[in-house]
This record gives sequence, C-alpha cells and structure tokens, in this order.
Amino acid sequence: MERLRAEAALADSESSYRAIFESAEDAIFVHDWDTGEIVDVNPTACRLFGWPRDEMLKLGVEQFSSNVPPYTRDTALHYLDTARSGQVVRFEWHRRNRDDSLHWDEVMLKAATIGGKRRVLAFTREITDRKRARKPCARAKRAYERRSRRRSIAC
Repeated sequence: MERLRAEAALADSESSYRAIFESAEDAIFVHDWDTGEIVDVNPTACRLFGWPRDEMLKLGVEQFSSNVPPYTRDTALHYLDTARSGQVVRFEWHRRNRDDSLHWDEVMLKAATIGGKRRVLAFTREITDRKRARKPCARAKRAYERRSRRRSIAC
C-alpha cells in the first residue's frame, strides 16, 4: 500500500512538472549535468528557435549561438560549468535561430535535480526588441554628453 502511495505521489509530481514546463512562456532547456548536452526543451523553445523538438535534442549549444565572440560554444560551456558549481548564472546571449536570424536573449542557468538526476536548467527570454529600443536612446545620450562637454569648454 505504501509503495502505491509513493508511486501515485511521484506520478502527480511528474504531471505537475510537465504542466509547468510545457506552459512556461520562457524557453527552457534541460542540460545533462556531465556533458552539457540538451536532454529536453519546452514547446516555447521550439517555437522561438524554430526547431522541432526531436531535432533540437540532437544539436549542441553552438547551433544556438551567433558564434561571434564571446557568444561561442566555449563561453556557453564556461557558463554551464559555473552553474554546476552551484551559482545562478545570468547573462545576455546572442543567438541564432534555425532560419539563421539573430536574436538577443536574457539567460539564467541554474543547477537542479529532476527525477533524481542532476541537471542544468537554462531559462531564456527574448530581449531583441528591448535591445533595439535602447540603441537610439544610447545614441541620443552620447550626443547630449558631447554637446554638454563642448558648452562647458566654451565657457
């Protein structure tokens, strides 16, 4: 009887995990603890990155990177190592989609245990529009600062 209760609790837990995983608005990647390989992705990741799930699971992190330094496989593996050390890692990442379009993501990596196995979870949120909106503001700020310096020198 106790075993049946434990099995039912485990099934409920798995069902809850799946519901959250599959309905999350952020893209979620589950990485193997030892190799860093992608062992699971949620539907949002597939939609945002443009890959079917079965194909995404065969790809390495370099396929999702712009591969322009520092957005390379080596940097991604360094971040995974840092997460394995117990730190929560946050960074911006320049990614490439299946159609070769480039996008910006805000990424958080975190160690977790899922189904008794150590994993590294990657939560990603697209921020391409936010970064584009910041460019004109940054240009205007630099121009204002240049004009202000010229005025103060002229005084």
